[in-house]
Amino acid sequence: MSSLLCRATGQPRSYIALVADGVTNTAGGAQASRIAVETVKATLQESPSRQETLSEWLEFAIVRANEEILFQAKRNPHGKG
Repeated sequence: MSSLLCRATGQPRSYIALVADGVTNTAGGAQASRIAVETVKATLQESPSRQETLSEWLEFAIVRANEEILFQAKRNPHGKG
């Protein structure tokens, strides 16, 4: 079995799948899903600190996405729901 290597570092690559369902069929749910995916992706493209475990790094990305969704919800109350 072969693994894919990162061209820049030569280290094995890791892949993460993210499912973000808006739960509702309102515009707010779709927007929250988009924000979640974009924020987690952007956060995980940053290098973790040397002290962070993989689970801490993932948790930070998810918490950051939740905070961004709440921030956007306060800015745009018309997307409520």
